[in-house]
Amino acid sequence: MNAEVDPPQTLDGVALEYLKRKGKAETRTSGTVLLKRGDPVSALYTILSGIVEVRLGDGEGAVLTLARLGPGSAFGEMGLATGAPASADVVAATPVDILELPERHFFEGMAECESLRLYILRKLAAGLRQTSLEAWKGFQRNKVLTVLARPKGWECRIVAESGRMKRVLKRLEERAADAEPVLLIGGPGAGKAFMAAWIHHHSSQASDPLVVVDCRSLPEEEAQRILLGDSEIGKGRDNLQVFGAVHAAHGGTLVLRQLERLPQGVQRSLADFLNGLEGGGETSFPRFRLVATATVEGNRAEAPGSLDTSLRHRFQGRMLEVPPLSERRGDVLPLVLAFLEEFSQGRPLALAKEAEHALLSQKFDHGNVEELKEAVRLAALFAGEGPVRAEHIFAGPKQAGSGREMDLTRWLGLRWLLAGDRLERVRQVGFLVFLTVTGLCLAWGTGLAGSLSNQVIWGLWEPALIGLYLLTGRAWCAMCPLAVAGRLAKRLGPLERPPPRWMKKGGVLLAAFGFAAILLSERVFNMVESPRASAVLLLSLAGLAILFGWVYQRETWCRYLCPLGTLGAAFSAPGVLLVRANPAVCGADCTTHDCFKGTPSKPGCPVFHHPLYASDSHSCRLCLNCLQVCPHGSARLYGRVPLRAIWAQLGLSGVLTPFSLSVFFLSICLLAVQVLHVEPGTPLLAAGSLLCVLLGALSGRILPRLLARDREAAKGATARAASAFMVLAWGPLTAYQAGHVPFIRELVLLGRQGGFLERVLPQGGMAALPLLQIGAVAAAFSFAALVLGALERRLERDGVELRRWGWTVLQAAGAAYAVLAILILVA
Repeated sequence: MNAEVDPPQTLDGVALEYLKRKGKAETRTSGTVLLKRGDPVSALYTILSGIVEVRLGDGEGAVLTLARLGPGSAFGEMGLATGAPASADVVAATPVDILELPERHFFEGMAECESLRLYILRKLAAGLRQTSLEAWKGFQRNKVLTVLARPKGWECRIVAESGRMKRVLKRLEERAADAEPVLLIGGPGAGKAFMAAWIHHHSSQASDPLVVVDCRSLPEEEAQRILLGDSEIGKGRDNLQVFGAVHAAHGGTLVLRQLERLPQGVQRSLADFLNGLEGGGETSFPRFRLVATATVEGNRAEAPGSLDTSLRHRFQGRMLEVPPLSERRGDVLPLVLAFLEEFSQGRPLALAKEAEHALLSQKFDHGNVEELKEAVRLAALFAGEGPVRAEHIFAGPKQAGSGREMDLTRWLGLRWLLAGDRLERVRQVGFLVFLTVTGLCLAWGTGLAGSLSNQVIWGLWEPALIGLYLLTGRAWCAMCPLAVAGRLAKRLGPLERPPPRWMKKGGVLLAAFGFAAILLSERVFNMVESPRASAVLLLSLAGLAILFGWVYQRETWCRYLCPLGTLGAAFSAPGVLLVRANPAVCGADCTTHDCFKGTPSKPGCPVFHHPLYASDSHSCRLCLNCLQVCPHGSARLYGRVPLRAIWAQLGLSGVLTPFSLSVFFLSICLLAVQVLHVEPGTPLLAAGSLLCVLLGALSGRILPRLLARDREAAKGATARAASAFMVLAWGPLTAYQAGHVPFIRELVLLGRQGGFLERVLPQGGMAALPLLQIGAVAAAFSFAALVLGALERRLERDGVELRRWGWTVLQAAGAAYAVLAILILVA
């Protein structure tokens, strides 16, 4: 025990004289308990001579001395001021003379004696400051304990079914057999920390401590102290050794995760510390096995350059590369089954074949095994009691957005629309308008009402829809009356069957054929002039939506088969609207994922989409259900720069590539048919439409070979190039639809008498329609050229090895397409 008394905080002479006049002095022997913990405090005690100790005991003989007080010090003021019982024992460490001031005189003294009042106030303030410091120290200790917490579940076996992983496992066994340091390197989420713990559990130190430190979590100013401890604590007292993580791991294993994130100065100190331990043998303290992990990007097989040279040298010849999941595909399904067992919560959970294919088709290059584990966790949650199917699988990047996006959810008008059932009422009004227009076309097909209704369909609705697709993507789907019809069918006792595999696998091509069939029907049945034919087409589409809505779960027609919905989906990449969830909010607050599953009062996503995975935005039909049902406000509607997402957005899906390329060929074919007045009934028209769809499917297979050398990079480049061609196809498609607008067809440009236009324009004026159509094609070509140029530069910046001649062919094909469209219009 240190005999030194705590730094004095004593009463001055004026205060002592006042206390002697009012109080009573007594002598107590050594060991006397002057104040017992838990007893009421009835007096202020002042030490005239001797030493007392403030102690805490656990009732079993263990005693902690909190303070030693000498002459001139007082105690008991806290209990008198607050009325609380004594919080510790006060014991005479030597014979002492004590002056007791009764409680009734304490408050009088506070009022009458300024010196006494200042002493008490200073002591209370010092106690409050000490309490704050102790709370801060406790907080720091808690952070350290959190950092050193031993993860659960690391004792599981390593899945090593693939040849690559079997070789890694063999090397892990070799490393576990010795006590040398090991550095595990690999991509994020590859299982490096898990394998570091595996080395410990399969070593001779398995029963000794395993201490895990995540270097990312260490406060920079405290990192060295937490790791290596401190031996210079206690100014004015005996030096005390404060232990760090290295001491806690004595005899066992210290795992340093993300070693490259440790500050450089601390890395050098750690290397010096390890060098100082060498030569101590069995007597060295601390003695431990060091296993570290480092994250590297790509396929680099060396330690990251951010490691200090001296620390890197210690791992020379002791580095082990952990392969990414994309290089160990044979381990995917065994890992899935292990994770399913973990997340099934005791219920039998089957994995459908289509889900296996969906999982095996994923690259998991954003998080490796951790990404796969998260995908399986969500799938188990979404599947409920049924088997895990393809629509339950979500993987890929979770993007939090960028400064170029505007949060439209803050707009007061949108918040008003989302409140209550207002949005659904607006949809129902749109459905009634749809029924009215269709009914008028069917019942009065030869009358004025039917003719006007037909003009609304072909001269207003469809041209406006095609014109807005480039800007808004699938925004129309949020109000689509066909979707309302499908939801109404579910009130008839739906069968609720899951979407079949043929629908998921071939839906895009079926939608392409459906789109071609709609365009072909327009020409063959002359629907622009035939209201009843138009009504039959719309009722046929509504009937299909009702049938699929009644038979299958959610809105499978909208997700997989609707031609117009798929057209909107193809324009979702260049569009300005996007629903996105905040990964930080979802990760911290969400356990139910109501945005996908829904609640008893509100439905979840009708098309099996999750707003966390916004890179797959073509699936989102912008119904905004997730904004209404999310209890955390994570899902939000954003506005972004038009076109930019084609080259800037990560993970652009290639599922719509065949459809986009089919529309690319169909648009110019249809424009030629319209402008050149091809007879509606000719077989050539049907053959041409079929050929366009087949060309789209074939081009989707050829393009990857033209664009990049790496197979995976070529797939991503093809998906983005197809979106650029979709932008180009918007020009002829808009020009074609403009030909259906009556007032544009009749519009003629005339020059003012004696003006420039009168001399330039032909006699009688010029029709405005061809000029507008040429303008649409030229604008689309400009947009597409901008996208293709930016896309090529972005791929080069990302290190993709492009085929230059392939990009030249692609750009030349785009230019030839635009020139051909303009020549058709000029002809």
